Amino acid sequence: MKDLTGTRLGQYEIVERLGSGGMAVVYRAVQQPLGREVALKALAGSGLDAAKLLARAQEPGVKAKLIENTQSAVERGAFGSPTFFVGKEMFFGKEQLREVEELVSGK
Repeated sequence: MKDLTGTRLGQYEIVERLGSGGMAVVYRAVQQPLGREVALKALAGSGLDAAKLLARAQEPGVKAKLIENTQSAVERGAFGSPTFFVGKEMFFGKEQLREVEELVSGK
């Protein structure tokens, strides 16, 4: 993945590369116009246009859908992340992904 230091992604000015792992690179960035320092994680090798993805995430319709989905999850009893629903059954935590897969596949 190309180093993003010195570039801008949406409202984030990327200041410094902090580290990387198998799937992502972590940068220190400044959220503008707030001037707030944040850690920004970028997927390595995803093939996605990060600038377009961040710009799209700021669109009012996308934000409204996020708010709608979050409210729906809270109303269904979600209390943290990750929470998965299959029908009316709720699974919390990534350790339960196997159970979700089994339920969906009918095993």
